[in-house]
Amino acid sequence: MCNPTLNTSKEAKNEIKGRSPLNSSEIELQQQNLRKTIFYGSLSSALLIGGFSICMPYSQARRDELNCDTLCQGSMTSVRSFLNLLGSVIMGRISDGLGSRKPCLYIGALASFLDVSIMGSTFSIRGLWWSMVFGSLFQKNFSILKAMIADYYEKIEALAGDNEALKLYTSSASRASSVGKIGMSFGLSFMIGPLVGGYVVKSFDQAIFVGLFFVFLSMLCIYSIPSTTTKIAKSPSPSHGFMKLLKLKAAKSPAAIFFMLIRTAMGLAYHIFNTVWTVSLKTRFQFGPADYGRFFSFIGLGFALSQGFFAGRLVQFFGPKRRVLLIQFCCIALGVGRWFAFQTNSLSLVYILFALIITALGVMNTIITADTSKIASSDEIGGLLGLLDAVQSGAGMLGPIIGGILGQVTWGKSENQEANTFAPMVAVVGLYGFIFCLVLYGYDKYVVEEEQRREIHLDKKKTQ
Repeated sequence: MCNPTLNTSKEAKNEIKGRSPLNSSEIELQQQNLRKTIFYGSLSSALLIGGFSICMPYSQARRDELNCDTLCQGSMTSVRSFLNLLGSVIMGRISDGLGSRKPCLYIGALASFLDVSIMGSTFSIRGLWWSMVFGSLFQKNFSILKAMIADYYEKIEALAGDNEALKLYTSSASRASSVGKIGMSFGLSFMIGPLVGGYVVKSFDQAIFVGLFFVFLSMLCIYSIPSTTTKIAKSPSPSHGFMKLLKLKAAKSPAAIFFMLIRTAMGLAYHIFNTVWTVSLKTRFQFGPADYGRFFSFIGLGFALSQGFFAGRLVQFFGPKRRVLLIQFCCIALGVGRWFAFQTNSLSLVYILFALIITALGVMNTIITADTSKIASSDEIGGLLGLLDAVQSGAGMLGPIIGGILGQVTWGKSENQEANTFAPMVAVVGLYGFIFCLVLYGYDKYVVEEEQRREIHLDKKKTQ
């Protein structure tokens, strides 16, 4: 969890020294707070997710003991996606309206503490359901931390004024690198947590104890995160009620709608692919629990590296003018890579292709998050990021259903197949083809122009 990649050239440092003492000290303070937020936020996230993922091997065993069948687990997945959909929007808007986002991080950690506690203290199907409710609704620390990072960049951008050298601090590459550090912590915790739970922890009770201890340590890390102040969103009056809270001006912009379309298509492609992928691993390579553990740990490591190492460097290498080209490369890797990974009978090639797929996915997610932070002000960025997460959760509800339906169609189905795997894969490749075209014809028009309009608007406000 390194510090974010920020421009520290002599030119930029001299520009800071050349400004008024107030602006110079304030910029340095915001830079320092940003670094602390990324470091302690990454550590807190890793401990929080690690505390839950350590219990994952035993959670699946508990579901098996309680005879939670396919219908049971499918229902839980759909309900969890629905709760995530609600919670992402609600917690995002609450973080916008409090004036400080830090309390929302404590709420998320407490929700995880309750989930793990319920998981360890009950032995029933009802307990399984309750053990996912609080985290699904209130644990949105990843989105909250991304919003906090966006707040700091907005402040630094405002202090930089018209100075181009200082504006390098808020470039897309710098934002992508900062967000990528948080994503890297999530990927590493998902990789290490199940391995620790499966090989080091010896019982379910021990896993629960270690998980709760990790969540407690996560809360201590949250305490070390600097409090960032935001422009407080106008609170809804009682007569307008709950729906007023969810209204976002930024969500109506063409750029936000554009990103929602991309997120929806990506979410559908992911969940449709998963309906046939795990079954194909079992059929082609006779995967068992240990094989799945190694494979998913590899995915966690790849996702961590893609966001924490590759994303910022690739965005910087391609630059603003070739950002669309980078996203298109990612679309090709995600669509074509999944197609060939599904067709090959070489496990080594599957790992190679998935290294490419995971890198592309991490880079694309980081670019979208970094660019989203440029199209909304600090009093709405939390809600907008939450809305994008909610859109993906909605896709998580529809994707498995669509995949199941496509698995039953006769078009492209072989006689010896119980379910159609060709139609779902065509849908996955088609969705990434749709994203490719959407980015080719719409990214500059809707996203880049929106960023430019907002920069012009902010410059006008500074001169008034």
